[in-house]
Order: sequence, then structure tokens, then C-alpha cells
Amino acid sequence: TVIKTNVFGRCGCSPTVMICISHALSAWGDRMWMYAISIFLISLTPGSFLFTAIYGLAVSLSVVAFGTLVGDWIDVTPRLKAARLTLIIQNVAVVACAMVVLIMFKQSISSPIFLVLAVVLVLLAIVARLSSLGTTIAIERDWVVIIAKEDEFLLAGTNSILRRIDLTCNILAPVSTGLILDYGSTLIGILFIAGWNIVSVFVEYTMLSLVYHSCPALANKTVDVDRLDDTVNNSEPDLVNVDLSEQDQDCTVMVPRVKTSRSLKNSCSLLVDKVKSRARVLRFGLKLFFQQRVAFAGIGLACLYLTVLGFDSITTAYAYSQHVSAAALGMLTGAGALTGILGTFIFTIFHRMFGLVKTGLISNSIQLFFLMFCVASVWAPGHPGHLLEPGYHDDSTHVKTGVIKLANVSVHPTKSLVSIMSTTPSNFGGQTTLHPTATLHPSPTLPTPSNYSVFIPSKNIKPSTTIPLSPSTSTPKITDTGNNTKNNTKKSSDGKGSNSLISLGFLMGGIVMSRVGLWMTDLVITQLFQENVPEQERGIVSGVQNSFNSVMDVAHFIMVSVAPKPEQFGVLILISVAMVALGFAFYSRFAWNHRKRLMHFEKLSHWSGSNESIEGTSRQLRDESRSNSRSDIPSGVLSVKNDNYSSVKTSD
Repeated sequence: TVIKTNVFGRCGCSPTVMICISHALSAWGDRMWMYAISIFLISLTPGSFLFTAIYGLAVSLSVVAFGTLVGDWIDVTPRLKAARLTLIIQNVAVVACAMVVLIMFKQSISSPIFLVLAVVLVLLAIVARLSSLGTTIAIERDWVVIIAKEDEFLLAGTNSILRRIDLTCNILAPVSTGLILDYGSTLIGILFIAGWNIVSVFVEYTMLSLVYHSCPALANKTVDVDRLDDTVNNSEPDLVNVDLSEQDQDCTVMVPRVKTSRSLKNSCSLLVDKVKSRARVLRFGLKLFFQQRVAFAGIGLACLYLTVLGFDSITTAYAYSQHVSAAALGMLTGAGALTGILGTFIFTIFHRMFGLVKTGLISNSIQLFFLMFCVASVWAPGHPGHLLEPGYHDDSTHVKTGVIKLANVSVHPTKSLVSIMSTTPSNFGGQTTLHPTATLHPSPTLPTPSNYSVFIPSKNIKPSTTIPLSPSTSTPKITDTGNNTKNNTKKSSDGKGSNSLISLGFLMGGIVMSRVGLWMTDLVITQLFQENVPEQERGIVSGVQNSFNSVMDVAHFIMVSVAPKPEQFGVLILISVAMVALGFAFYSRFAWNHRKRLMHFEKLSHWSGSNESIEGTSRQLRDESRSNSRSDIPSGVLSVKNDNYSSVKTSD
């Protein structure tokens, strides 16, 4: 250990720097694979998204089903062992996935071998995703907290740097992967990604080992003894804690059990016991999560996953349907990542100025404010949906003149009716005529009867045609405001911009700017869990949180499958913003409860004559939360000496 520490010191890097470098290598490899696999799956099954959908759904559901179990295993496993195993399994699984994809390209899509390989690919992807989740929980939810040593500002800074690394990799990794696939080949791309994971696993393994040996606090880990015993007896039958060693008087050392032959009946009984144990862990994890004081904040974070207001495949598909170029989408995605990085810098400033909880309120407000532009896009000119009557969408003059919708066609005072009479049948489906009995009715929303829109019923006029009639002239004109996105995306002959660009501008602008508040909120809630969840429960609570996030992510895909058409995207926008508002409400509930507890402690301090600051009161409250969250469960300390897995009971 001394030698490793000296080597660590000579390299001139702090544990935080080494953690960030290791995270950068891991994040870059993950982003490359996530981008590449989407291209590979489309190439393997051209003309169908079924395989891609099954792949994504299976991976998300695996986190829902096994995220809590992964977190529980992290809690009862020594830190270095957990980090090493998850790191190795993740990288090996990605390399195996790459090799399976390579073989699949050599097979016919109708071949039975292709189907078998597809199943193997999905299973390996699940293993890789769960291993990645384990690494994230172990390092980002536990190691960085121990390294920070109760310094909340150092912890906030470390979290911000890790998030900046993620966002930077989101921008650069897909670009580099795309260049490799474009200027190289699929074979070169697969081999490059596999090679990256093989090399990076050795570098990350070495860095994590150096960090572990440089920070002695990582060797001691508080655990719940009851959960530890349950894990040993049910989950790991090759270990037993009945044989005691006198190696350390304060340790109960687990030694390997001598394996003996078991009957089929005993094996089935053991399998049933394992299933029951896993079910108990799931129930226990849910109960434990809702016992946390930050549970409402965690639910609020999960609500943010049920949204289409991000640069994912859904929003990208909608933008493409509105004839947005790939280059423009790429720039918008990059802009969203840059505003997210900006949010990480603002988070550190606001955290020092206002504190963590208030920063969360501010970040949620920022996000919700900019998402109001997305809401406005639903009713902005050019949106393809029909939340209002189809004739509503036209240029800005209808605000002044009002709208009366007597059917699916409305008349606005913008252009001359002469143009209607001279319009060719090819443009409007026949000669346009005025109904002799058409009458004008004042809009109930307008203060004066002079500005009216009239409906001129005619079977020869298409429902998507809007006929404007000016109150100041007798020469009304016609404007086609239908759902022809090709016409909507072009500039009109008079030089004015397209109507559809207004809606798209509101939508994309709102999404890009809301990234500031989104990533600030993510950092706030992440640190709240790091500071308030007891050490022995960080893994299982983080596992439950990730399961909730995945449930919302799956629900978001189900929501899109129910309303898959571009015209229905406005409904998805409103639901998404409503979920963000619901998440804000949950966080506000947490903040209100936190404030009430702070006021209670301040009153106690005032009565006792103490001049303790609010910050000190908050720290005292956090310590009280850690010590009393699960006072009814005995705890212990895991120590690792020569790779021995030991449990030390501690008295409260």
C-alpha cells in the first residue's frame, strides 16, 4: 500500500483528478457504443425499427427489474471489489457485443443463427448496462462522497466536473464515431470500439486501485449486518460466516465453504430461497427509499425522464418530419450540451450563494420557465397539430382581427378575395365560390364588432384553406395554412419567414435553454442523495432511484407509441411539461419539509442560547438524518485486509 501511495503521489494527481480521468475514459467508451449500436441495429434490419425498439426496451426494463438488486449488492460488497468487478464485466460485455454484431453482419437476416445472435446481443447489452449502473453507483454515489470528506463544496465541484465530462462526451464521442464509420468502414468501427474498451479497462482499473490505496477511508465501509448475513446465506452459497478466524479480534471473517454435492431437491429449495431473497430485497429497497427524507426529491427527478423535450430519437424524428436538416439538428444538439455545461458552472456559483436546497428551487424554475416556450410552440403558427381548430394557425395578424370558427375553414383579413376567384382548381381542388347565405358573427373574445372572421362554406374549398377578409377593404385574399410542411418550411414570395419556423423556433429554443435548469436540477438532487442517504444504504437507494428513472423512460416510449404522429406531438409536449411541473411540485414538497425541520432546529438553538448558523443547522440536520434513518437495523463496518471480506459489528 505504501508503494502504491508513493507512486500515486509522484504522478502529481489528486484522487479527484484520477476519478475524473477514469470517468472520462468510461464515459467516452459508453457514448461511442451507444451511438454506434443504434447505427448497427438499423443497418442489420433495414426498413424496420423492431429490433432497435426491442433492444432499447429490454435494456430499460432490465434496470427496472434489477437496478435495486445491483444497488443492494454494491452496499454489502467491499468498495474495491465492487468497482473492479463492475468495471471488468462492463467492458468485457461491450467487447462481446461488438464481436456478436460483427458476426451478425456476416449472417442472413432470415437465418436462425441471426435470431440466436440477436438474443445473445440483447442479453449481453443487459449485462453491460447493469454493470455500468453498478460502476456509476459505486463511484459517483459512494467513492466521491468519501473522498470529499464532508466538504460539501468539494463534493459539488466534483459532481459538476463529472457532469461536464458526460456532456462533453455526448458532443464529441458521436462525432468521432461517425467519422470513423464514414471514412473507414463498419468493420473498422467495430474493431476500434472493441479495442478502446480493452485498453481503457486496464487504465481505469489501475486508476481506481491508486485512488483506493491513496484514501484509507475507502477501506472501511459501514453495512447493515442483517442485509450482509442475508446476502451471504442466500445470494452467495460459496461463502459462510459460521467459521470464525482469530485473525482480528474485532472482525467476523467470511471464509470459503467446502462445496459438497447437493441433491436435486436441495438445489430446487436453494433456488426458491434465492428468488424469495431477491423479492425481499426489492420490497426492502422500496420501503427504504420512501423512508429517506430526500424521497420526494428523487421522485421529482424521475418525473423528468417522462418527456419528449430532449434531443433523443423522438424529438429528432419530429424535427425531421418538419424538414429540419441533419446539420441544423447536430448544431442544436451541440447547443443543448453547451447550455448543459453552462448549467454545471452556474450550479457551483448558486450553491455557494444560496445553498443546495434553494439552488434546486431556482434550477427547477429556470427549466420550467424555458419550457413554456415549448408550450407556446403548440399554438404558434406552423405547428402541424390540431389542438385548436385547424384554421387557427396563420400569421400574427389574426391576433388583431380575431377568429370565428364556424367550421374547418376561417377567414382572416390579410389578403384579397380576388386572388381566390382567380385561383386555379389545382391549387384549391376546384373553383372557389362564396356561399350566398354566409353571415358574419362577432367573436365573443373581441371588444369590437369591426374585426370579424367569416366562414364561407363551400364544398369546393379544402378544410386546410384559410380565407382572410380585411375589414378595411372589400378585396379579401386567401392564405393556405394547411399541414403542407414543404410549403410551410419555405419562405413566402414577399420575403417573410415561414410560419412553421416560428413553432420550431419556440420548441427548439425552449429545449436548448431548458438544459441549463435540467442539469442544475440533476446535480442538486444527486448531491442531496449523497449527503443525506446513510453510507450503508447508498447503493440500494440509488438502485431504486435508477429503477424509477427507467420506469419513466419506458413510460415515455409507451406514450409515444400511443400518439406516434407528428400532428399529435403537441399533446406529447404538454404531457412532458406537465411532468416537469409535477417534478417541481415534488421537489417543492421536499424543500418545504426541509425548511420546516430547519425552523424547528433554529427554534431549539434559540431557546438554548446557541448562535449556530443556518448552514451549521443544515449540517446538523443532515447528520441527524444519517444516524436516525434506519436506527432499528444493526450496522457494521466492512474492512478489507488481504482481500478478506470481514464484518465488524459496531454499537450505536
